[in-house]
Amino acid sequence: MNLPGSYVPPPVAYTPPPARPVWQPPPPPTYARQPSKNVATASMIVGLVGITVGWLCGGPLMGIAAVVLGIVALSQTKKSPQSIGGKEFAWIGIATGGLVLLVQACIFAIYIIALIASSH
Repeated sequence: MNLPGSYVPPPVAYTPPPARPVWQPPPPPTYARQPSKNVATASMIVGLVGITVGWLCGGPLMGIAAVVLGIVALSQTKKSPQSIGGKEFAWIGIATGGLVLLVQACIFAIYIIALIASSH
């Protein structure tokens, strides 16, 4: 009834229940990238090649290259350990490169001593 002076509340608006989210597949898994070991591996390989055939050819250059590559790999590993790896390979490269340099220095010293002894 709508009598004059009577209060009629406004009609209640129908609100639908909140919509359920539609099922979506889960996102694909994120794959962790393996740390790059390129420089460290190169250091180790150059050092090992320097030990095996460096005394025939290459001389101390292979030892120097192995040590330099190993130091570069260690500095890269220190700057970004998540993306650069191969710390062990770098140390092996430095050790083998140092050994190549030591052997080459001994061979050079023996050669110099032999030259001095033969000239007298």
